[in-house]
Amino acid sequence: MLKGGRTVILGGGFGGLVTALYVAKHSPDSDVVLVDLNPTHVYTPWLYEVATGFLIDAKKSKIAALEKSAGFLFFDLIRWSGAKHLRYRHAAVIGCDLKTKHVLLEGGKTLSYDKLVIALGSETEYYGIAGVKEHGFDIKTLANAVRIRRQLEKLFKGSRAKGERMRTIMIAGAGATGTECAAELANFLKRCERSGICRPGTMRVILLDAGPSILPQFTSLIKKWAHHRLGDLGVEIFIDTVVTRVEQGKVIVEPRQMSEDEICLIECPFQKKTELDVDLLIWAGGIRPNRVLEQFALPKDRRGRIKVTPTMQVEGHPDVFALGDAVSLLNPRTDRLVPPLANATVGEAKVVAQNLIRSFSSRPLTMLTFPKTWPSIIPLGGKFAIVHIGGITFKGRFAIVLRRLVDLRYFMAIMPFSRARQIWRQGTTLFANND
Repeated sequence: MLKGGRTVILGGGFGGLVTALYVAKHSPDSDVVLVDLNPTHVYTPWLYEVATGFLIDAKKSKIAALEKSAGFLFFDLIRWSGAKHLRYRHAAVIGCDLKTKHVLLEGGKTLSYDKLVIALGSETEYYGIAGVKEHGFDIKTLANAVRIRRQLEKLFKGSRAKGERMRTIMIAGAGATGTECAAELANFLKRCERSGICRPGTMRVILLDAGPSILPQFTSLIKKWAHHRLGDLGVEIFIDTVVTRVEQGKVIVEPRQMSEDEICLIECPFQKKTELDVDLLIWAGGIRPNRVLEQFALPKDRRGRIKVTPTMQVEGHPDVFALGDAVSLLNPRTDRLVPPLANATVGEAKVVAQNLIRSFSSRPLTMLTFPKTWPSIIPLGGKFAIVHIGGITFKGRFAIVLRRLVDLRYFMAIMPFSRARQIWRQGTTLFANND
């Protein structure tokens, strides 16, 4: 039996992969199994680039390279790491037997564990709105980023013909994902207009949200700068606007129901239910914990997120750890939950990995360090981003340089330096095509 028995990690996103590789590196005689239905680890911050890449001059070789830039096979990542006792298991998780310490897999198979890490992440929340799932696209997966790119290519071909009607792209949800996506698309459209590829006034980008502002989790200064940047790019912003139904080529919206003490902001252009012609709907309206967690008999909050302690152990289950979008953890410095941000998840993963290694030798566990505010970088099209770190907020070209360095730092955490540098350089060179 290897040191610490077998550790099974469910989910190969940011949290699961970083945990697996860290344990494999710092405790090389540990038996670690990483389970995921998708054989590819997706670097989600680059999905916007995949969705808009090479629409002007599409070549099969470049498009293939673009798709590969944001996805890495687990088999390759494990091979590059040189870890002898880290394995990838291609399987769908359907539940867990906590008493016998077995993960339940699709097809009636099981997988035993001594330590369990749940990093199953989140899925898109549609709020029961009819037609959204059938007619809209989220941007959480590599496959959907490619589908969005194909739809955009069709819209561009149609917009080049004289006399053709205006094409409308709507991004529903003005959190970080939706705002970044809207800015990226609008910046690309500006470039197309300057290059004569797309005639001015033939493409329209709408960013819509049911709440009273864009980027609701961020400071008023960040909101102001982002609002101004989107305006410069030509993005139309509709807030306090609710999507009630989606049909083929149409989105039905209405003003949000507000209390008497609320003031309707001027960005809300609708006074009643309205039908909008929309050629492409990108849904960024929210996320929810992975539905499979409903099959885990673990303590959860009212939204279905697993309750964990600052050691990242599940409450009442010392041999089970959880992290990322799937958990509920209160930041004692702000009395708010730790947000579902990639950098927060990577920080949690390092704590989980350290505590797994410590638990192998019965050493005291470490606790997650809570910052007052989590560092954040919001790229807003081209060579422009907003950064908030250490209480300081700044914007512009240097912010996008910092963003690229963060990309490189992450790649260095999951692969050897030479390989990380190569992939990072290839990706950033490809994406320069969109700026």
